[in-house]
Amino acid sequence: ESVESIWDDNELSLVDFFDFWPDPRGKDIDDCRGAFQRGRLTYEELDQMMRFLYDLDEGVIYDVDIESLLGQSAGIEDGANRRLSEIGKGYEAGDAYMTEGPDRGKNMFEVLHYWEDNRHSILLNRSEVIYDGPSPYWRHRMKPFVVESYEPMPNEFYGMSGVRLINHLQQELNTQRNQRIDNVSLVINRMWKVLNSANIDEDELVSRPHGVIYVDNPDDVMPLQMPDVTASSYQEEQITKQDMENTLGAPPVVRGAESAGDATATEQSIKATGAGVRFEVKIRMFESLGLTRMAKLMDLNNQQFVSGERLVKVGQEEAVQWRVIQTGELIGEFDYSPSGTTLDPAANREIRRQQLSEMMQFLLETGNPYLDIYELTREFINSFDLRNPEKFLIPREVVEQQMAQQQAAEEQAAMEEAMAAQGGGAQQSPVGAGNIPQPDVNPPPHMMQDHGNLMAGVF
Repeated sequence: ESVESIWDDNELSLVDFFDFWPDPRGKDIDDCRGAFQRGRLTYEELDQMMRFLYDLDEGVIYDVDIESLLGQSAGIEDGANRRLSEIGKGYEAGDAYMTEGPDRGKNMFEVLHYWEDNRHSILLNRSEVIYDGPSPYWRHRMKPFVVESYEPMPNEFYGMSGVRLINHLQQELNTQRNQRIDNVSLVINRMWKVLNSANIDEDELVSRPHGVIYVDNPDDVMPLQMPDVTASSYQEEQITKQDMENTLGAPPVVRGAESAGDATATEQSIKATGAGVRFEVKIRMFESLGLTRMAKLMDLNNQQFVSGERLVKVGQEEAVQWRVIQTGELIGEFDYSPSGTTLDPAANREIRRQQLSEMMQFLLETGNPYLDIYELTREFINSFDLRNPEKFLIPREVVEQQMAQQQAAEEQAAMEEAMAAQGGGAQQSPVGAGNIPQPDVNPPPHMMQDHGNLMAGVF
């Protein structure tokens, strides 16, 4: 038997809002002194974790009678379950925490992991500490969390979500829709005015197909008129939705929805550009505070935990190739630059293709030596929906070889013209009656060969 690594990669998992408790005085994850993460383990999973900690042989493992802690987590408030309990989908306290008989190994424990930059502690059912030792992530020495908000607030750990920004507008929209539903119900199911002296059974006043009300006088029963206000209600709803779009800065064209009114392509492009500018700030903040930190944690974890060689892609564009990377080649610090937003107007293919066409036209007209026409052509071809755009491009090495041959041929042709001009001047004689110059119908073989090479170079 031997120890074998069956999982040797980073694992990203979402942490529930109710299961993460940061330092109340912290402004961000790095500024916090520590943070708690709540989890739930069965008796079997807890036993496996304790065996792993023993094998790790780091820190202090406290001798705790786990049997005595069975069922103690039943009285602990389950905040994450509260959202489901409000709609009748949650479970009662203690339902999933205590089991007797053959399913005893499925008993649930609340496990609190306390993390500092270089410390990790485990608290069981908020009553017993079962482990306290150094953080296993000694390479980056950071709390293994990435936290980001839609609308960051100064000097606050949690910012505001997009839902919170439009919360009052959503309540207004719900009220308008409920009012419209009530109005339609009253229009369909009428109310009646009945004389006190009329002998009318109330069951006869219930709306039903082909219903008949027997009266002695036509004025005994009269309908109570309910005006239909659904048209104005729809207008109010559109105004509320427009306010929500303006609050979030996300018009329909950005969300991929159909616009409510008629708009030209220019107007849609302007709206998309404006939304892109507004979202660019948020996405850049998310890149610097979220994606960059996540990439750094993953990279440093690879440097620490990857124990064998790994097959990875190295290079960019056409130079991408598979290489075997050894563990020593992963060491180092890097500058991470996540890709930006797709709301950038340059991501619009039509606009991008038009910009590339203008750049190519400018380059061909001016012959600017500071631009690479080959890379510009590659970018232009990539702007089309082609399955394999590389097959339409001649490799750069072949292009450079052709250009070198053409340049050599032009230099050789210029040299031959200069030599021919010098030779003609030395043997020139005055043109007289007996000295009529005759054309050289049989040029030297080397001239034919050179011209042949010149023609080949041009083609």
